[in-house]
Amino acid sequence: MPKFLDVTNMAAARNRLGVPLVSVKDFGAVGDGVTDDFVAINAALASGQNFHIPPGDYYVSNSLTGPTSAMKIIGEPGATRIFSDTARTILYLQNCSDVWVHGITFETTLDDPVTTNLFGGLVRTNKKTLSRVKFTDCKFLSERCSSNGILIIATDMDPLVVDDFVVDGCEFRCGRMGAEFLDQTGHGEDEDTDYTIRVRNVRVENCTFIDCAEIAGGITLSFCGRHQGSSAINNSFYGGVDIALEFAQDGQYAKAVGNRFHDLPDGCYAISCTNNVNDEYLFRPVFAYNATVGRQSDGVRIFQAEEARLFGNLFTTVGIALDVRRSIRLRAWGEVYDTESSSTLRLESDSGSTSLPCKNNVWRDCDLRADSATGTFFSVVRFIGDLCTNNLVCDSRLHEASGSSADEVAVSGGTAYANELRRCDYGDTAYRPYLSRGTTDSSVTWSLEQADVDQVNITGTLTATRTITLPRSNRTRTF
Repeated sequence: MPKFLDVTNMAAARNRLGVPLVSVKDFGAVGDGVTDDFVAINAALASGQNFHIPPGDYYVSNSLTGPTSAMKIIGEPGATRIFSDTARTILYLQNCSDVWVHGITFETTLDDPVTTNLFGGLVRTNKKTLSRVKFTDCKFLSERCSSNGILIIATDMDPLVVDDFVVDGCEFRCGRMGAEFLDQTGHGEDEDTDYTIRVRNVRVENCTFIDCAEIAGGITLSFCGRHQGSSAINNSFYGGVDIALEFAQDGQYAKAVGNRFHDLPDGCYAISCTNNVNDEYLFRPVFAYNATVGRQSDGVRIFQAEEARLFGNLFTTVGIALDVRRSIRLRAWGEVYDTESSSTLRLESDSGSTSLPCKNNVWRDCDLRADSATGTFFSVVRFIGDLCTNNLVCDSRLHEASGSSADEVAVSGGTAYANELRRCDYGDTAYRPYLSRGTTDSSVTWSLEQADVDQVNITGTLTATRTITLPRSNRTRTF
């Protein structure tokens, strides 16, 4: 089917779609912005027929319910508007499959910025079965109300209750989240042991999100729960609060490709991929060709992921460009990170022998830059924690602003070990990875476990010859 339609009348709609259409006005709808069209549109949704909604402002006094399965509901992009000044939800989706909704603006003009509203959505469902449902070229507007644009809830449902749900070419301006796909089964219990896949193949593509979540929620686009194959592709994010794009909890095969992030405020992550509900990993997420446009916010955080794949991303940030914790076997190629605060690339494990490690992660052929207009000291790469081990940055270019005399590889938060910077080019900047340690006036064995530093700066006063033993540091070259 065509992605974009220029449907100006019933004949054009019928010809382009190749399916019979009736008009919502055949059910009594008026579309003058004053008449209550709630009963008429509900009747069209219940009819099971494909129907066209001509240009107009269709006021509804309450939330619509529907559609049934195998329906096409076609409006005119930018010209067909269904709105309410009393309802937070315009359309409650019911159990359905093979549904296409095109070219409709869903809007609530309700002025009610209640920050505790957790389950409002212009288009929403709660514990319904959805299969092969798509929304194309629609708008979702709730700028003065803490309501999501789309809210799909699959908590405590059967396996695969949401399968193949597509949002393509839509615009979101919402007081709460733009779109949220949620499965919180087992969350809040002592330990989440439910591993059922309820949400699969949700795709949000070619959409624009503008100043979402400023009233409540803090997240613009969220995939939360044990999803499989959720993806965000070629979307544009403008503004935000805490997180622009979120993959939360123990999902599988998430994908973020070709997204652009504009004007994010300080402290707002472009992408957040985290699990804080159990010891499972987010498995094999893919992040490719995403970019911040101009220097802004924080970049990406990946907490508790296994076999993440990153390539071709460009993050120019105020805060940490990439923050990786409790993750294993990540592989990154051709990345560009540029920060003017804190670390460019930070890897950290939990503390303690029973905690989750951060290990066996590799960055290859990347550009990592720490730059500062104020001359403040920065770390290009930092490894932190007792279980931060066997991580590698190789064949990459590491840069720091000229004027700084040295830089840290890693020192804080425990004794990270066997982490390497191998065959990296430091260019003509002042960057030199180093470790600074103080000593007492006695022989000592240090737990210095940085595997590859160019320089160790030793400070302190000695009154006699002393022996300093550096276990596991045979790659250190200069003292």
